[in-house]
Amino acid sequence: CYFKDGSTADVDAIILCTGYHHHFPFMEESIRLKTANLFNLPYLYRNLQWYGVDEGLKDTDGKLFYIAMQNQFYTFKMFSLQALWMINVIKGLLKVPAGRNVSGKLKPI
Repeated sequence: CYFKDGSTADVDAIILCTGYHHHFPFMEESIRLKTANLFNLPYLYRNLQWYGVDEGLKDTDGKLFYIAMQNQFYTFKMFSLQALWMINVIKGLLKVPAGRNVSGKLKPI
């Protein structure tokens, strides 16, 4: 990828998804988010970072992000803020707890 500031990055994929049917057949079963439109999603810390804390699910230690999965209110502003939060986590500017410390916060309400 080539970025506006002139920097580059090697990435496997950039996936832009539209619509409201959350279906990820290309994802490995153990890290696949299975949900309908909800406000608080299962296995996602801050509704963004995947932590597979139940048996049969793979824990990616917060290195997998699902953006824009919540019920669709304030969509683009919310998605932009989620992307900024994710970028800060990836850059190491925002520290997040290990999966074992967030497991109680990962169940849907």
